[in-house]
Amino acid sequence: MASVPRFLTGTSICDAYVFSHNDYAIALNQFAAELGASVEAVSQLLDTNVDGTPIVLFNQTGKQRTATVKADIAVDGDYVKVFDENNNEVPSQVSVIDGVKTVIFSAKVDAVGVAVYSVIPSDTPYAGENTLSVSENTLENKFYRVTVNENGDISSVYDKELGKELLSAPSRLEISPDNSTNWPSWELCFEDNALEHAFVKDNCKCEIVENGAAEVALRITRTYGSSTFIQTVSLSATEKVVTVDNYVDWFSRNSLLKATFPLTASNPYAEFDVGLGTDKGENTTTYPYFQHCVHTYADLTDTSGDFGVAILNDCKYGMDKPDDNTLRLTLIHTPVEPYDNEKSNQDWQDFGRNEFRYGITSHKGERDGVALIADEFNKPVLPFVTAKHNGNGKKLSLIESDNAEVLIRAVKKEEDGDRIIVRLQEMSGKDTETELRFACPIDSIVETDGYEREIAPIATNDNTTKIALSHFAPKTFAVTPKQEKTSLGRIYTPIELPYSHKITTENGLFDSDFDVAIPAELFVKNITSSGVPFVMGDADKNNAVLCDGQTLKLPCGAKKLYILAAIHEGTGPCEFQKDGKGPHSYQVSNMYQNVGTWDMIAKANTCYLNRDEIAHVYTHTHDKRGDKVYEFAYLFKYSLNVEGVSEITLPKGKEMLLFAATASTSDSSTLDVWPLYPIAEKSYKPTHTITVEDTDIKLTMQEGNYALITAPDNDPNSLFDSWVGDAVKTTNGMVALVCMPEEDATLSIKRRYLGTNLTYKKPATASNSENEDETPDHAVNGIYDQKWCSPIDEKGAYMDVDLGKAYTVNRWLVKHTGKIEGSGWNTKEFALQYKVNETDEWTLADQVTDNKDDITLRDIEPITARYVRLFVTKAGQDDDESHVRIYEFSVFEA
Repeated sequence: MASVPRFLTGTSICDAYVFSHNDYAIALNQFAAELGASVEAVSQLLDTNVDGTPIVLFNQTGKQRTATVKADIAVDGDYVKVFDENNNEVPSQVSVIDGVKTVIFSAKVDAVGVAVYSVIPSDTPYAGENTLSVSENTLENKFYRVTVNENGDISSVYDKELGKELLSAPSRLEISPDNSTNWPSWELCFEDNALEHAFVKDNCKCEIVENGAAEVALRITRTYGSSTFIQTVSLSATEKVVTVDNYVDWFSRNSLLKATFPLTASNPYAEFDVGLGTDKGENTTTYPYFQHCVHTYADLTDTSGDFGVAILNDCKYGMDKPDDNTLRLTLIHTPVEPYDNEKSNQDWQDFGRNEFRYGITSHKGERDGVALIADEFNKPVLPFVTAKHNGNGKKLSLIESDNAEVLIRAVKKEEDGDRIIVRLQEMSGKDTETELRFACPIDSIVETDGYEREIAPIATNDNTTKIALSHFAPKTFAVTPKQEKTSLGRIYTPIELPYSHKITTENGLFDSDFDVAIPAELFVKNITSSGVPFVMGDADKNNAVLCDGQTLKLPCGAKKLYILAAIHEGTGPCEFQKDGKGPHSYQVSNMYQNVGTWDMIAKANTCYLNRDEIAHVYTHTHDKRGDKVYEFAYLFKYSLNVEGVSEITLPKGKEMLLFAATASTSDSSTLDVWPLYPIAEKSYKPTHTITVEDTDIKLTMQEGNYALITAPDNDPNSLFDSWVGDAVKTTNGMVALVCMPEEDATLSIKRRYLGTNLTYKKPATASNSENEDETPDHAVNGIYDQKWCSPIDEKGAYMDVDLGKAYTVNRWLVKHTGKIEGSGWNTKEFALQYKVNETDEWTLADQVTDNKDDITLRDIEPITARYVRLFVTKAGQDDDESHVRIYEFSVFEA
């Protein structure tokens, strides 16, 4: 995955993302651990005894493919030689970007398979044929010639095989207003399409960052307002895709970011991948159908049928089609205001770090093969470094489909049993069949439903079978191999632990030795983490070791010790002794801290993903008050090299809890050398303080981090004007987004003096009030988030204030729902009335119609008044709105 996607894009409030990002991080962590363990197990069967560093490559897709592989391997010098399983050299290069070295090479790997390659340092670059070239504004491979213009836009993609230009105009990053108010995160406003759009082009810098035999790339850096955009446009020696990797530091309020693709292919319809098929969608020129759902690709095939262009996508799910030849991918959505109340923080969503990728590919005739290309775009070939050992061959394919339009969606163990589940899907929209080839002879194949319940047996022929599929149909099969399981020769021995404390409690009975406990109903005896078995303690007895220098005896021949552990207070590192020697330091994670978050400015959260392997998750905890709902606890798996060691001394200090330990006779390990999911490390920069003059606001955080500060609204005689200070990144009314500089900083607030507020804390009455907490005195008490709320009928609604004596008034102010509840409830029609004596008739002083503003401040001809009335005739932007909502009503002395 190229980015941490907005997997709940535009669907929720900020607090929900705290939970969902953490859930997503857990899933990424555990799936990555299982994948690594699976590749390690398969690698044990292969011959990895090669010159140089052995690399095991894993192809996730159901077809053999030639792909560009990137691996973080420590190499000396500027070049490498990379060899395939037949010892043939392949195109390779060493990339150095921002001081980080990466080995890039071309590789061919069989379907759902692995292959052994070797990487050897070299004094000279790859000397074979090079089909790539790059200049300051062009890239070229055997498929495409790509041009970037002076604004940093891709202005041309020429398909050499078709002899066609694919773009009718530059592909640009387009920013439009995002004026959603009623359901800001759930909707895009159709009316915004007609408003003037801006384009990302400022401060353009284009530089060559890859120039080798495997890949060429240009990095384009630009700005728009306070936002920074870094796009890396690349071509590989092997793949027919123009790839665009995006890093966007987003600080653009009330804005919607799209990538536009004006194509030479023209058709009023396009095909949009929706996961279980495609949707044939037309131009999005009418409300409400102006966005199409799109998963991995959208394809626009010319009406001539001669060619087509597909836009590939890794994590963005909305696209519009404004005309016959244009597709626009929606990327970032920051609406003008939040839903319901300011605490939802939706008007700050997507601020900060955003990473995603999209691509352009083309085809002759119909869109055959596009689904496979999109699948490959989303599933890169993954490299793993492994130990050298002898084995049976240097490659292995588990299963392969001979039909490029039939994707293998899953290969896994069945939920209840030992058979292998294979899930297929037809992606061309046509009835078809495919022949599946397995790595070994098959005893039986049974078609199942999605719940893996048997439907009917399928005929097999040794290691192949033919499957018929209807258009877009998914099908699931349970496969029983004839071949018996291969033993990897590993022996796992549980270590008996000196349990000293109880970490579990029953519901309603808190008898744990710790302030926070694991629910006994969630505590299981046996845990298997990425293939390693652990035996836990008993739920009703002591089941945790509070580490303070205890000693563990290891079985003879142990080479690795795996432990389940966590810090119950604070953070690591924790220091172990091996046969009394050390210390050997390991960073151990906190048991109760979230393992993942993304940039959430409104919560002062910066992107962080804990990459320590999660062995087990408890989805709630207990304390003395009862359930701590959705407050998780985690057990982390760590491995210690213990070859030749007879005993381990646990850390001192009573910070680390140990739950289980298992010794292994195997010292083999396979490590991924390209991230299986994004890396977002915790910052250890120094902290500083931002102080706001004449307030009690002080904010301490790490330099480079962001936070929101709201100006106090406690002066009834003035109105907030602006924030002043270099640390202010952007503002939204009284709210400032600040970035901590490299030293302490001071901010100030500029205010506009309005005069003496005559209604402040004066007696107020009203025609009606919704409840006792929303009476008219709440609109004159100077507390910014309290209001008068009242039903309104055809006669209107009003609130009156007695100023105590007659004053000369020349200015009045009304604060509506605005940023607190949303501008959809801003008062639309209202008037200021006045009188001097209680028995006088009300006189009109000023009238407002068709108001849309959050705050109304108006100067009037001076009047003399003791009594003033706010009279409302239309309570909200919807003329049928049934309630008035007023947060402040003030008049000022001339």
